[in-house]
Amino acid sequence: MKKGIVFGMSILTLFGLASCNTPKENEPDPKDNIAGEPSDNNPTDGGQEGEGGGTQANVEKLVVEENDYNKVATNVYMVGDSTMCNYNPLDKYYYPRYGYGTQMDKYFDSTKVTFKNLALSGRSSKSFLTESNYSTLTSSIKSGDYLIIGWGHNDEKYGTATYTGASYSSVDDALADNTSFQYHLYEKYIKIAQSKGANPILVSPIVRLSETDDYSGSTAHVTQYGDYRKAVEDVAKKYSIPFVDLTTITKNMYTELKYDEAKKFHAIKSGTDESEGKDVNWNAIDTTHINYYGANMVAYQFAKYLQSTSSNLKYYAINGKEIPNESILTKYDGYVWSKYASPDLSSYNPGENFRTTTPGWYGTAFGNLSGDSTSSFFAKETSSGVFEVSSTNDKGKMAKDGDGFAFLFKQVAANQNFKVSAKVTVLTKPKDNSQSAFGLMLRDDCYINVSLQNTLLASTFGACGYFKDKAFFSRYNGSLTTAGSTTTALSTVVPGTVYYLTLEQNGQNLICTVKIGDGAEMTQTFTDYAFNAVDKEYMYVGFMATRSASIKVENLTYEDKGTNTGA
Repeated sequence: MKKGIVFGMSILTLFGLASCNTPKENEPDPKDNIAGEPSDNNPTDGGQEGEGGGTQANVEKLVVEENDYNKVATNVYMVGDSTMCNYNPLDKYYYPRYGYGTQMDKYFDSTKVTFKNLALSGRSSKSFLTESNYSTLTSSIKSGDYLIIGWGHNDEKYGTATYTGASYSSVDDALADNTSFQYHLYEKYIKIAQSKGANPILVSPIVRLSETDDYSGSTAHVTQYGDYRKAVEDVAKKYSIPFVDLTTITKNMYTELKYDEAKKFHAIKSGTDESEGKDVNWNAIDTTHINYYGANMVAYQFAKYLQSTSSNLKYYAINGKEIPNESILTKYDGYVWSKYASPDLSSYNPGENFRTTTPGWYGTAFGNLSGDSTSSFFAKETSSGVFEVSSTNDKGKMAKDGDGFAFLFKQVAANQNFKVSAKVTVLTKPKDNSQSAFGLMLRDDCYINVSLQNTLLASTFGACGYFKDKAFFSRYNGSLTTAGSTTTALSTVVPGTVYYLTLEQNGQNLICTVKIGDGAEMTQTFTDYAFNAVDKEYMYVGFMATRSASIKVENLTYEDKGTNTGA
């Protein structure tokens, strides 16, 4: 039989047909799959389902070869991570996250195909094995079914419970190591499906969005721990498994479109405030997760490129289905606009996790806390003048797409010069070197015991302590960066390590000093940082910890250095 051919305009030309500068008010009906079972339309999502392309001429369409394949009813199981999974309920983002698995049913014959989306956020090919959804897969999949296997995003996170390495001299060497990514793909998924008479399909992970359009490294899943795209391909070739290379597909698509167009596929955590017209806030972009439009595009591309494989599932794709159009990119109907207000500390009555007695110092946790609860965070006074600041259970993070942490803080006037110093002892070392952090921070805004995971927390700050094996880190104009050299003391943080931290605000300069044990002092100056862009009246200085880091703070001093007269 001949392979199907897809006709139409280039991606770049097609995407220029519509504009999302004025988002629609209603969220498209997601028709998500929940825990492996097709769900009814979610009435809380609002709006009507959008259908891209309309009646425009020459719009690209799926072409499925005419064939005499006997299309019997079948189930398609899907296993993967947050880029594939169902979000129920939806994030209350401006553009919520959608896994592409939730949109697959739009591109295949629903009278014959039932998608069972078992994907779960944050899992890897290894960690998924302990989930009930894996048990559902192994007990339910049967002869004639299909299994779409999409791992990689979390397998490459070294130092975490999800990590599996992919760097081997050959695929055979990798398969011989029961800790490897390749081993898990074959032994735990392909082999299981084939033993039941089902048909596996491997897919590589979609790229992470790059603001510089550079997809040569980690954005395309090439790390020091392996090339995860190639690892999937190698396993597919060795066992003659149909393979859809979503990494290369999305890489090529994003490279052609460039960042300003490709970003429209991605989840956006917040909108601008009233003073900026209550529009989409493109600085609040989630570079890993896609929105409804992006999920439809990936599902379409899967159906399109499946046509070049040996999988019989390709015959179930909908012939003539149009490529998704930007007109389906719509704001979440339930998005709540909010404006910042300085915390009222005169009436602050914290719970036990955040109780302090030293005047002027308060405990809180806020930002992306990896859930709605602050129960895993502590910023409290354990005895007179001694404080614990900690995060447990892998909660919170410092990351490009926003921060979340425990914070022992003091509120100071926006025009104040001051100096804060303390002895900090590591109680629990950071969980890993990618999102864990602790230290002394000056920041623009502060919130009282609230999860802000549905909005981007990317406010300006400067800090010293520990993050990604560096002693200094900051966020400026939304960008999270590190500074200073990596030392042995920084790369081998262990419980009991003592840090002496000092932070001094002096005019336009924030001067940060770190001394580890008996080591030499390290200093970093952050100049002309705007610490009043969000909170016009106050700044917030204090000690933070996130992602399973825990510290003891003692010998805490605060010195008033007078009024800041500016540059």
